[in-house]
Amino acid sequence: MLVASLGLTRGSEPAGLPSPTDWPDVIEQAERHRLTPLLHHYLLRTGLFASLPDAAQDELRDRIARITARHLSITHALTTILKRCAAAAIPCAPLRGPALATLLDPSLTIRAMDDLDLLIPKRLLGTMVALLADLGYRHIEQRPGFARRFSYATSFVASAPTPLSVDVHWTLAYPPDHDRIEMEGVWQRAEQWEFDGSPGWAISPPDLLIHLCAHWRHKGGQEPLLWLVELDRFIRHNQTLDWSLMRELARDSGQWPTVRETLVEMQNLCETPLSEFVLDPAALSAQSASPPLAEAGPREEWAQLASLPDLFTKLRYAGSLLWPSPDYMSWRYGAFTPMALFRAYLRRSVELTWSVATWRLARLCSSIARLSPRLTFFK
Repeated sequence: MLVASLGLTRGSEPAGLPSPTDWPDVIEQAERHRLTPLLHHYLLRTGLFASLPDAAQDELRDRIARITARHLSITHALTTILKRCAAAAIPCAPLRGPALATLLDPSLTIRAMDDLDLLIPKRLLGTMVALLADLGYRHIEQRPGFARRFSYATSFVASAPTPLSVDVHWTLAYPPDHDRIEMEGVWQRAEQWEFDGSPGWAISPPDLLIHLCAHWRHKGGQEPLLWLVELDRFIRHNQTLDWSLMRELARDSGQWPTVRETLVEMQNLCETPLSEFVLDPAALSAQSASPPLAEAGPREEWAQLASLPDLFTKLRYAGSLLWPSPDYMSWRYGAFTPMALFRAYLRRSVELTWSVATWRLARLCSSIARLSPRLTFFK
């Protein structure tokens, strides 16, 4: 495994450098999992970079140059938004991205990223929409009001000076339990903080840990390893983290099963030092303190659909999922002509239908597996 073999998180000696013919695959893996800056930093720090084939050295330098340029562009956008938010009295906390990289390790701040994620109080969403519009960002929604009613975030895009997407969150969790986190408490525990000279807010380590665990899980198997590696580095850089408070907050918001499973998975990969609150098998009983969540499928959209209270709301939600606005489809699928839009709508319908069909099939197979001992008994 890339992380373990190169010691990216533990700082240990590598098990052995890949052969010269394997380096293209290693670099592609690092790129896919957004670990290229960490890999490059590790090879330079250990003096191993000079041992790489010339082609691998050139490829890494090129990729780092592109990632650095993108990072600087996004960092500039973040500082601009933070300054405008401070002037408009909007508390704004950067989630992940360049701000998280700076918190984790000031000596290694270049992070591969595609967009910005910001947290604000939901009551100030209208003010934030106007602020970002004034900065040249276009609000993208599946349907007007859809995000505020059903989701955890809404997206904005800008095409100049470089293309950039900004996701504005008002909660730290994801469907179907995104409304269960008590956000007033999150903001009370947050502290004012400066990023690159721009005033902003930093949420507390227990709240950020819960969010990072939920973020790792919500992509349904499509997440890059960077997110798990950052969790490891976050814990190693927060030796005084209040594990008891973190577990209490996770239990109250229904996040404890997700948090615990993610942390155990992270420890298996990164050998992360964890508290007894996570490793103690008795901690599993903490799940019973939380009301049961709606049964979730492999996609958060279906998890949210299953949790909605009535048929009319479910139909409205499903319609917005299957047939979003043309503006959303153009942004999401790059469809700019009537025929391209038609194909994009067809593709989206097939993708969503297939995801729920495979989810139902998996549930059926699971039910059959649970029943098989009983069926054998009656033979």
